[in-house]
Amino acid sequence: MVRELGTLWRQYQIAQRAEELSRRKLDIEQEKLGAGRSSNFQVISFEGDLRNAQSARLDALIAYLNAQTRLELTLGMTLESWEIALNDH
Repeated sequence: MVRELGTLWRQYQIAQRAEELSRRKLDIEQEKLGAGRSSNFQVISFEGDLRNAQSARLDALIAYLNAQTRLELTLGMTLESWEIALNDH
């Protein structure tokens, strides 16, 4: 389970980097469009790529957080990780 958590974190980091690269690709294409060296179709296509990369990043983050929650539940650490103290009176 801990290994899975590490793997999912790396996948999230990769997805985050892919989103950054997709955003940069779109920025460059928009600059090219402004200079008359690209088309609206290409920019719209790259916007779609960016949306897909953002979606993949969010999916990877959700998978990581779900795995983290499962691990905390298994270890009985959920209350501790949320800093919840139960008062036993």
